[in-house]
Amino acid sequence: MLANQTSKGYQILQLKDGRKLCYTELGNPDAKPLFHFHGWPGSCLEAKFGEILIPLSNVRIISVNRPGIGLSDRKKYGKLLEFPDDIVELADHLSLDRFSILGMSAGASSALACAYKIPERVNSVGVVSALGPRNICMKHAPIYVKFMLFTGRRINWLSKLVMWLYFERQFNSKNQVKSKAKMYSRFEKLLTKEDLKFFKNHKFTDLMFNQIKEAFVQGIKGVCDEGYIIVTPWGFELQDLPKNVNIYLWHGELDPLVPVEIGRALAAAIPNCKAVFYPNEGHYSTLFDNIEEMISTLV
Repeated sequence: MLANQTSKGYQILQLKDGRKLCYTELGNPDAKPLFHFHGWPGSCLEAKFGEILIPLSNVRIISVNRPGIGLSDRKKYGKLLEFPDDIVELADHLSLDRFSILGMSAGASSALACAYKIPERVNSVGVVSALGPRNICMKHAPIYVKFMLFTGRRINWLSKLVMWLYFERQFNSKNQVKSKAKMYSRFEKLLTKEDLKFFKNHKFTDLMFNQIKEAFVQGIKGVCDEGYIIVTPWGFELQDLPKNVNIYLWHGELDPLVPVEIGRALAAAIPNCKAVFYPNEGHYSTLFDNIEEMISTLV
């Protein structure tokens, strides 16, 4: 396995099967390790919100682009339970015997897959504003999320068209100022005032724009692959997650993107899940307002 650094500061690891895995590191390299799994669509840059919010002197964050995202090579017809194998290779490369994981929104599926498949390597898993498996989401998700779940599984070409229209075309536009304004306008329609208080700060808006844009470096195929993986059977049942891995769940009761009913269903299904529901938090504010507590809990 070979590793090198790109001009943007990303690390690239060549996996045993020849694919490249892209990741970035933040915080203290001598502190306890915490893997960060981004939302959808998103990228490893998402972890940089932590740098804006709090000092990261007590944690070593390794934020990973999943296959097809950013500079990570696509894995056609990949499955959710294959991603933990990539994490094991990366952890071995970094000489990490055990570690913890934080999964944000759609990144929760990958975090829980690691808990299921490699429990001997995982100390604890935390999921924030977590998107659940398809059977739970189809009961509780808002209509536009259900639309993406349905098209991602049954009408793949329509899912790709939507992703191109609403994401890739906008984030790769030559007029980046106008594109950021459009993103914020959509946020105003979708998010709560608890979320928007952060995105009134240009640092948060710029980072959100750039971390989503990074997801489309290779086009829409990798992002659509991820959507398909999320909406197809995960390969394990939530109730079969090992009890020897500490699993924490944090969810805002005002979350408009992933309603709290999804979080409650996850907490009920996962053995020994330690869940906290915040009555006055939205989708992003749950993480942003409580990130220090979450990191200290996990590491």
